[in-house]
Amino acid sequence: MITPHQLDLWSSNMAELYNSLEGEIIRLLIKHLKDGSRDITDWQAKKLYELRLFNNEVVSLLSKVTDVSEKEIKRMFEDAGEGIIKDIDKSMTAPSKPIPSNLDMIMQAYYEQAWGDIENYVNQTLITTNFGIGTAQIAYQNVLNQTAAMFNTGIYTFEESLERAITDLAQKGIRTTLTDRGNNTWSLEGYVRTVLKSTLGNTYNELRTQRMSEYGVYTVVVTSHVGARKQCSAIQGNVVDLRMPSEIPKDSEYKSIYDPSWGADYGTAGGHRGVNCRHSHIPFIPGVNTNNQPHYDADLNAEVAQARDTQRRIEREIVKYKKKLMVAEELGSDKADYWRMMVRRRQAAIREHIDKNNKYLSRNYKREKVYTPLSTLMKEFKEKGHASYLSKSELRSANEQYQRYKSLLGSERLPRSIDGFIDLKYNKVEEWDKIQDNYYVKSKLKDGQFGSTINPEKQAPHMQATKIEGKSYFYDSVDVQKIFDEYAGTGVIERDNNGKRRNTEKMRITDNIGIAVSLNGVRQANFIKIHHSKNRTHIVPIWKDE
Repeated sequence: MITPHQLDLWSSNMAELYNSLEGEIIRLLIKHLKDGSRDITDWQAKKLYELRLFNNEVVSLLSKVTDVSEKEIKRMFEDAGEGIIKDIDKSMTAPSKPIPSNLDMIMQAYYEQAWGDIENYVNQTLITTNFGIGTAQIAYQNVLNQTAAMFNTGIYTFEESLERAITDLAQKGIRTTLTDRGNNTWSLEGYVRTVLKSTLGNTYNELRTQRMSEYGVYTVVVTSHVGARKQCSAIQGNVVDLRMPSEIPKDSEYKSIYDPSWGADYGTAGGHRGVNCRHSHIPFIPGVNTNNQPHYDADLNAEVAQARDTQRRIEREIVKYKKKLMVAEELGSDKADYWRMMVRRRQAAIREHIDKNNKYLSRNYKREKVYTPLSTLMKEFKEKGHASYLSKSELRSANEQYQRYKSLLGSERLPRSIDGFIDLKYNKVEEWDKIQDNYYVKSKLKDGQFGSTINPEKQAPHMQATKIEGKSYFYDSVDVQKIFDEYAGTGVIERDNNGKRRNTEKMRITDNIGIAVSLNGVRQANFIKIHHSKNRTHIVPIWKDE
């Protein structure tokens, strides 16, 4: 199932990759500049001579990153498209419609938009710009000039000047050439995260809205959580119509998501379902579905929001001190112990803050990470594959589920690796639904809720010698119990109009087993339907989906 949380994880993983690239570039810069000279002018000249070598090393690093990021971002959009469509189909009461024939073209267009922005404003500008040199080289030159300027004041030693200049670079980050409306430039990590979250978010919203409209459904219930931002606090927990106000019938019970009374700023980057939003939209069919989302007290919501903001502030402080520590350690500075102490103090502060607010807050170590070595991340992407899209707790949960399913269904029924299992779970909707059905049946057989023995009385009307007129039947030569033992827990469970599982399981069978009788005629059966029950289990031969 594709969710906003899943999309956020994908975006965060790519952003972490570019954050790691920035860290490697700063380490390269330190390697080239940390050897000093008694003559600052001579030092500048020598280090400027090394600029070409530095740039070649940046190009090499960038090549490794883009080789991974381009493939991963393409996979994100490929995986998202069909998953989003099928998630909507599963929530509808009407029969599923065919997958749009132009879906691949649509997802390719979204991918090209996102990758084009990252390639133009991040990858290429690192090594070249309209002025001939890239932002990595500009950062190198700025550290050179800043170090010389501070040293020439006579206040700082060479080592202190260099450490201050590089620390300043680490805090600001290597910037892209993109300037926003506030005349601010973006960091590599920040721009990649925003581009992917924005484009994936728009893809998610637009595909779902369009697919729902094909079923004549326009209403959704907005999920709710305590501590929601201002743009989401009023709209969360409510049923809203995704159409513009002018398109909604006058007697409609539900307001438009664009209605100004919500204050949601829907459709903007900072608004509801924008880059900073964690809410989901659940398709809502009036008269069929029920809104069970909780509503939170405004004072409690504000209190939790403030506690969350405090957590984010401490996280930023941890990152700040970790960057100072990294520079000090790379330079061999005696300030490393001090910055290490400051990191520990802020880590203690966040532990205390989380303990006080553990009912609503949890610690997220990813937001406290700084410059994971690039080689480590590249290895993770290679080894973990789809697993790299999950948080540690989600990966642990997926591993546990994989082991449970493998234990009950057998290893031959499942992918060979956890990566294949995760790919199946999140990206192959129909296959995953069938695996879940199989696990459902096998679990009930194991705990005795479903019987494992055919009931002779219930089976008799469906056997050739004792058949009842108008009913499908097996040939008398067929061992129905043997069929049950072989096929139970390998088919697809039927569902009611609300999507709940029935106790009937269907699967194809190739053997000549009997005759299917229906309103469409009498013919050779090619499917069977197992009617599961604790004591009245029986099987009926059928034709296809009758």
